[in-house]
Amino acid sequence: MRSYLQQALVAYRDLRDRGGESLVILKYGNSFVVSGEMEQAREQFENAVAIFRETQNRLGEGMALGNLGIVNAETGRSDLARQNLEEALRPLPVKASIRPRQRAGRGRCSRP
Repeated sequence: MRSYLQQALVAYRDLRDRGGESLVILKYGNSFVVSGEMEQAREQFENAVAIFRETQNRLGEGMALGNLGIVNAETGRSDLARQNLEEALRPLPVKASIRPRQRAGRGRCSRP
C-alpha cells in the first residue's frame, strides 16, 4: 500500500497540488500507525499539519492534529497529546455568507 501512496505523493508534488499532497501524507501517517511505527507516523502527521495550515484547510488540519494527538497519547506524551486534541477540536470558522437554514413555513415567500 505504501508504494501506491509514494507514487501518489510524487504525482501530487509534480502537479504542485498541496491539497492532494497533504491528504496523501495523512494517509501515509495512518499506514505507519497500522504497522505500529509511531515515530514515522508522528513525522507524517506533523508534515500534514504544516501543509494543511499553509493551505488554510482547517478540516484537514483538525484531522491531522487528532491523529497526531492519538500517536502522542500512545507513546506516552500525554501533555502534547492533550494539546493536539484540544487544538483539533477548535471550531471551524463560519463564513459570513453561510446562513442558518430557514424554518419550515418561514421561507422568503411566506409572510409573518
